[in-house]
Amino acid sequence: MPIGTSIVESLSERELQVLRVLAAGRQNGEIGDELSVALDTVKKHITHILEKLGARPHRRNGAPVSWVCFRKLPAIPPRRSTFG
Repeated sequence: MPIGTSIVESLSERELQVLRVLAAGRQNGEIGDELSVALDTVKKHITHILEKLGARPHRRNGAPVSWVCFRKLPAIPPRRSTFG
């Protein structure tokens, strides 16, 4: 089941980048390295993503729930440009 368009549209471009890497199963530190951002920045983006999805960040079996849940997401479609 694809992610709802309205949810994707509510995310910033950077949040979408973080979500794509997160969905690929990367840990927070790996996300930071891949996107060249600080670990704290990655954590803030994930918190914002979860808030926009109506979820609360917590841990399950020692792993951040964001990683556990998002690694099973289908491909996130690219945002359509409004420019011709």
